[in-house]
Amino acid sequence: MKQIQASAKIVNQDQSPSKSLACRLQVFRLSSRRWVSIGRAVATDASGDLRISVSFNQADNLSAPNLRLIKAQENAVLSDGGRLSYNSQSGLLSVDFGEIVNLPRVVTPVAASARLSRTSLRVGGAPQAVVMANTTPAAVAAPQLRVLNERIATRDAKIRSLENQIAGSQREKQQLTVQLRRLPELEQQLRSERETAAGLRRDLAVIPDLRQQLEAVRAENTRLKQPSEKKVAVSMMATNLGDQIGQAQREIREQGGNLALANVRIRMKGLMGDGGTNVTLLDADDLKRPEIAGALGDLEFDFSEDGGGAAAPSDVEVPDVRRLTETAARQILHSIGLRLEAVAGPSGMGGAAAGQAALQDPSAGQRAARGSSVTVIFAS
Repeated sequence: MKQIQASAKIVNQDQSPSKSLACRLQVFRLSSRRWVSIGRAVATDASGDLRISVSFNQADNLSAPNLRLIKAQENAVLSDGGRLSYNSQSGLLSVDFGEIVNLPRVVTPVAASARLSRTSLRVGGAPQAVVMANTTPAAVAAPQLRVLNERIATRDAKIRSLENQIAGSQREKQQLTVQLRRLPELEQQLRSERETAAGLRRDLAVIPDLRQQLEAVRAENTRLKQPSEKKVAVSMMATNLGDQIGQAQREIREQGGNLALANVRIRMKGLMGDGGTNVTLLDADDLKRPEIAGALGDLEFDFSEDGGGAAAPSDVEVPDVRRLTETAARQILHSIGLRLEAVAGPSGMGGAAAGQAALQDPSAGQRAARGSSVTVIFAS
């Protein structure tokens, strides 16, 4: 709504035109709960006709304003309300107050309700039809008062509804304010939950690798728990004993001095087999069996300082220690006079599980001097 045009025809009680009567257009403001004038005062012409045009800025989707026409000098109501029409394209609201009788004396009718008692209503005009039916000023003002009561009651209901809406909006605003204050805390909680979820996803990703490593360790433990072969070739036993005695002899010499091992005799008992070429070594539990005592045979090895007896060869065949743990590989190499040099390699190297030997140098089957080192790379 952009403009309001008001029209009326004002006559005196003797039906003569009410000339040069200054009039104003008023609108009721909900914000201040008062009638306020809009535009300047406009006087009637020689025929008593009145035309008032004022600019009025209001959104088109709102209801039409409540308008009334008053005498400018006496501030008395000539007419309250009129016939309305609206042009949505031009934004023009037209109000026709019709034919109004200008009362010679302004009256203040008695309020019909306690709500109107606080409003001093001054009536200075009435519709022509009302004046023709009853020319008493009080009777003329009574219909307007009833209409005013009805409009005020409707307006008060709207005001209460708006007040309730405002109160509800304020409560919603307070709730939103509280939530906005908690927003940083909620964002921090969200970041923490995301970090926790990312950590769980990383943990889930490594579970297959951990399971594979666990299975490899279990397999190695099972293999290590299996009983070792007790049957040994006598020649191999003599060679191993000679290697160990020769290693001890060299270590004594390296320390300096004139000490040396002379004649060494080793005696042991076992179950002889294959014509005396093999011997089965017994543990403490086997020796407790009564049928074993009579079947034991004696083994005796003599080693002299000059290398007589079971002399140790200068080198040995390197065993295959791949897929073994560091402890197992060290024990095997040490049993034939070799030393282990352990090196940590990358994860999964050579298809080995974590903690298993992946590569070795010298490789299995080659020969190496006793006392030398075998480099073994273990997967991490």
